Amino acid sequence: MTFDVAVIGLGPVGELAALLLARAGLTVLVLEREADVYPHPRVGVLDGEALRTLQKAGVYERAVPDMLLGAGAQWVSARGKVVSTTLPTEKLQGHPWISAIYQPLLDRQLRAALAEYPDVDIRLGHRLTGLTQDDESVELTFRDADDRTGNARARFVLGCDGANSATRDAIGVQLVGSAYTDTWLILDAKLPEPVTHIPYFQMTLDPAAPSLTGRLAAGGHRWERKVMPWEDHDEILTPRAARQVIAEVADPDTAEILRHLIYTFRAKSAERWRVGRVLLCGDAAHLMPPMIGQGLNSGIRDVTNLTWKIAAVVNAGAPLRILDSYEAERRPHADAITAMSVRVGRLVTMRSRWAAAIRDAVSVTLLHVPPLREHVRQGRWRPPARYRRGLLLARPSLRSPVGRLFPQPLVRTFSGAEHRLDDVAGSGWRIIGWDADPRQALSTQGRHIAEHVLGATYVTLTSPGQRPVHRGASTHILEDLHELARPYFRRQPFVVLRPDHYVCANPSSTALDSTVRALAQQISHESSWSPQAPTVVERTGVWKLDPATADIKFFARGLWGLLPVTGRFRRASGSLTWGQDGTAMVLLELHATSVATGIGLRDLHLRAPEFLDARKHPVISFHGDAISHGPARLEVAGKLTIRDTTTEMQFDVELTPDGPEVVAAATARIDLSAYGIAPRFGMVRPEVHLEIRGRLIRLHRRAESADQRTSN
Repeated sequence: MTFDVAVIGLGPVGELAALLLARAGLTVLVLEREADVYPHPRVGVLDGEALRTLQKAGVYERAVPDMLLGAGAQWVSARGKVVSTTLPTEKLQGHPWISAIYQPLLDRQLRAALAEYPDVDIRLGHRLTGLTQDDESVELTFRDADDRTGNARARFVLGCDGANSATRDAIGVQLVGSAYTDTWLILDAKLPEPVTHIPYFQMTLDPAAPSLTGRLAAGGHRWERKVMPWEDHDEILTPRAARQVIAEVADPDTAEILRHLIYTFRAKSAERWRVGRVLLCGDAAHLMPPMIGQGLNSGIRDVTNLTWKIAAVVNAGAPLRILDSYEAERRPHADAITAMSVRVGRLVTMRSRWAAAIRDAVSVTLLHVPPLREHVRQGRWRPPARYRRGLLLARPSLRSPVGRLFPQPLVRTFSGAEHRLDDVAGSGWRIIGWDADPRQALSTQGRHIAEHVLGATYVTLTSPGQRPVHRGASTHILEDLHELARPYFRRQPFVVLRPDHYVCANPSSTALDSTVRALAQQISHESSWSPQAPTVVERTGVWKLDPATADIKFFARGLWGLLPVTGRFRRASGSLTWGQDGTAMVLLELHATSVATGIGLRDLHLRAPEFLDARKHPVISFHGDAISHGPARLEVAGKLTIRDTTTEMQFDVELTPDGPEVVAAATARIDLSAYGIAPRFGMVRPEVHLEIRGRLIRLHRRAESADQRTSN
């Protein structure tokens, strides 16, 4: 038997990888060198993104009773004065910013969930000894607890086996990066009662002994302290030394010591995260200090990103190249988090008392500024992931939501029930509209691709209290109770979400159909969705531009100061009149007063006399003739009039049949200086790029009536 995927390592990263793959219908082999769950806590916290992945994996409800949801973090000076506190009230991912766990309990819950999948073969006490791969699969060799050898085949292998990864060694990949190391004492114990005066994870910024302490779930408590260069390692690992640490905050006689060791933190990353069909995740791919609690959370982000792509290759025939996007997307954020962990580590472990005093004073002073204080309180200092390249259908920009992690708002259904968004919409592909129904913007074939190739769900969000009140209004609209998602729709009414909750595209109403088609070509085998042959449309007659679908966008550099400007014309009208010989007359009118860039003062300036002079010349018009070059392209030549100045202009129009209608798209470049637009200070560059797209509707009855009058 050849498994779809072999997962090496069964910590939380490997467990979640196996769960996500199993839920996608894949067969999974899991190899774990230990015979049982590691009995002591290692990782202490999960963030909101990780909890959202547990939700996606179907294990959130069974795992959360063993957690302390909504933990905070506090930084305290050597004198015991609180320097700053992070205790977010925002829940962008539908879960608290950080929560305390007890890792052995989490491991057991995740493994119990895995045991319910018959297509997951878990082999404990099995150690990977080698990998050999070809173009189709990977041959694994391993030894069991009795030192017997075995082998298996899998189409893909995920190395989730930690810092000392056997998978990484088997593919000849080295760890590289910073020479940074930091040695700390770690002590875990169970206490009968929580330490009431340490309600948050508390970092003490003491140059003599920087330390961290905090409450874990299930009665656990953790102490961490930097090991100073002069300390004797054997001495600080004695039971007497452990009791002294505990005695600082609790009665050591009532404590059960679970773990007491010295650990050296490192900051490194694997040279490559993918070699053929073998991919590395979690600590096998990157190591970072634990100063901001992101080691395990970064590993969970890895498998959330990767597993749906492997499922697309196995289930939908997606090309192997989509797996290249895994490292391209994840490495920059993992590197950023690692760099921040190192910076924070160096900041909190300053050994100079003067430098530490300045650090504390500056921090306290800055945090008197309300925006900065709120920034720290909400935990916004941790850099969010932002994909700038990878499996995206648009170029990320500062204003675009493409490449960003979409939030999970609390939504209210028509019945009044409140849910997290993913519990209603699922966590596969989703097409979400703000005050817009994606189904109405998709053609019949577009809906077929969205539903049967992507398996997408449709979602319409609106502000609280803004449900439509007209007759026949849909009951499927969801109210975003805190309007968390609204900022993602500033430019266009739709977003397309990937299964890892990242925004893949932000299309307009007229571009949604082509976006879905382009996406299907990237993540599935073309033959699996068999796009229909172009519909042959009878063209003779008058075709009107549907104003509701008209999307007239422009882009110019230096149109407002020195900054690029994007915008659109909100009102447009036009027509295409076909003759019997295949030629056509083209008319397009844009209302200058409808120009919109998102900034009111700038719009007034664009309508002013030195620009469009919209009051005197309210209409920008184009009249021309078109020659057909096949069923899909028109060559158009005519006259463009702006501010009573007319010039010749040529451009091509692409035509896409959409049932009985046609979608037209064109791009053009306009030289503004030819129309006398030359404002003071040379603030305008001469060229504007115009993008035109809209649906053309044939006026059957009007054309037929005209024919009848002519014949009579």
